[in-house]
Amino acid sequence: MHKQLVAAFALVTFASCNCGDRVTTTTSTLVVEPSSLEFGNVPVGTPRTLQLVLRNSGTAPITFEANTVSDLNTEFALPELNGVELQASAELSRTVQFTPTTEGEATVLLTLHSNANNSPQFVVFIHGRGVSAAIDAGPIDAGTLDAGTLDAGTLDAGVADAGVPDAGVPDAGTLDAGVPDAGPSSWVKFFSGDLDDIGLAVAPGGDLAITTWLAGPTDFGQGTITPQSSRNCLLVRFDAAGTTRWSRLVAGAGINECAPPTLDATGNVVIAGEFQNTITLAGSIKTAVTPVGSSGAYNLLFARFDADGGTQWIETFNSSGGTPRALAVAATPAGDFFAVGSLGGGGINFGNGVTPGGNGVVVGNVQYSSGYLAHFTSSGTALWTRGYGSGTPSSIALDVDGGPAIAGVFASTIDLGTGTLAQSAGTFVAQLTSSGPATFARAYPGGSLPEVSRLTVDGAGNVIFPPVLHAPADFGGGTLTPTSTNLTALVKLSSTGSHVWSKTFSGQGGYVTQAVTDAAGNVLVSGSVTGNLDLGGGTLTPSSGTQYWVAKFDPAGNHLWSRLFPVLWIGGIAFDANGAAYVAGLTRGTVDLGTGPLVCPTANTPTCGFIMKL
Repeated sequence: MHKQLVAAFALVTFASCNCGDRVTTTTSTLVVEPSSLEFGNVPVGTPRTLQLVLRNSGTAPITFEANTVSDLNTEFALPELNGVELQASAELSRTVQFTPTTEGEATVLLTLHSNANNSPQFVVFIHGRGVSAAIDAGPIDAGTLDAGTLDAGTLDAGVADAGVPDAGVPDAGTLDAGVPDAGPSSWVKFFSGDLDDIGLAVAPGGDLAITTWLAGPTDFGQGTITPQSSRNCLLVRFDAAGTTRWSRLVAGAGINECAPPTLDATGNVVIAGEFQNTITLAGSIKTAVTPVGSSGAYNLLFARFDADGGTQWIETFNSSGGTPRALAVAATPAGDFFAVGSLGGGGINFGNGVTPGGNGVVVGNVQYSSGYLAHFTSSGTALWTRGYGSGTPSSIALDVDGGPAIAGVFASTIDLGTGTLAQSAGTFVAQLTSSGPATFARAYPGGSLPEVSRLTVDGAGNVIFPPVLHAPADFGGGTLTPTSTNLTALVKLSSTGSHVWSKTFSGQGGYVTQAVTDAAGNVLVSGSVTGNLDLGGGTLTPSSGTQYWVAKFDPAGNHLWSRLFPVLWIGGIAFDANGAAYVAGLTRGTVDLGTGPLVCPTANTPTCGFIMKL
């Protein structure tokens, strides 16, 4: 059920009376339900109506003046309230009608003018989309759409029984069938356009969400979504069959980016990112605060939407300077969430005081930024924050009790709550409780350019993480030594930080990018390969250049299956509640993911996207 947004702001006015020394207070509080109207897809020439409910929850009457609208769009029939009086504790309902005359988007901002103390000018965002009379998807109860975003379906690139890849297709990559793998793809969805990076999350019920940096016009099945700059964050929600349900664009002329999304137990989705200048998200306009003397600092953005796309809240946090980043976010089943990232040389006020930043530390030619860990309630209020002066946590996962495990890089020393850890340049892994204290912290040498990819925590509290080996490192089971062409490693620690197992892989492996676990403790891992690579089930050989693989290991680290993908990037992997695996990535040119050739246009070398269920 779609959550209606209620906008209610109670301000108090004082009226004098002959009451001795007493002062009687009266209030006039306007509540508008919903605060935005979404008509969804409506066939051209067909009227559709929705109700707008106005309520006075105060003790003084509200008198309305003439409405104003942002655009004289005759496709919308809007109510006129001039002279209408709404008594205390009363409500009234007015009809809004949308009759599209042409195919395409239609948006209007209706401003309600009144003497309400809380909101004398209340803006209602109204949106609909005219479609061919032969197509009627019904009203889409999905909250507020940005102008330019579509509740779009997806292109179905084939079905599971589409046969084997056609090796005769020019320039088509093929799947490596030489090792035990996950079998044919259940489905593949392909998005033609121009994307930059992609992140993935799967809800317990099988719904999916992706975030991507939209670099150019991209088609998600029913039309094109166009960014307003070279990089705008886009959130897209899919059902369990991979069909697009709704999308939200962080639209703005400045660059804005976002981390992979996170979902709670009821399907609410949280996104985190950063932005410049002014953005519009779900009808809400946010402007970045620029400190004095700064040429345009980034601000952090967090937003939460319900499963149907309804906006629950949008929060922004300004920086004292620099370029802060939101690098990862993770939600508990109850809906509170954690975020990690870089402070970017400044400080961030999360609402409970400034988390200190500073300029970080330079070792050799590498700048190590200060970082943060923040815990928020389900309503977006910061509970507590941690600042790290010489290190940046870049990955986060939660244990069954809601405690965050974090991993990142640091220079010289860092204190994660268990005492000072020292490395000239290293990686760290730590487990904390949900209230903040650390239960363990470990540091490992990182070489000239330490990196750590996305970690995971299984149901027993074991922490599995994929460090990128730039130098020999002992994680407790003996030294793992990288080569010039193989930086792959995978490590499992117990809930107390003790070594369980660690391994590297033979061949030209590139590096491991991320790891996730299922309910049984199996581990799904992705990474890159530049030459022959054996993950434990036989040799994987890319057809050309750098390609990407996905592999599954059992809880003891034994290889179960692995699969090579002839793609440009795998940005997201996930398990659903039943243990099915999902992959999201980017590709160029022509590629076959097991359901037939997928063609990304070659003009201007755009990057297309895909999601698939194995």
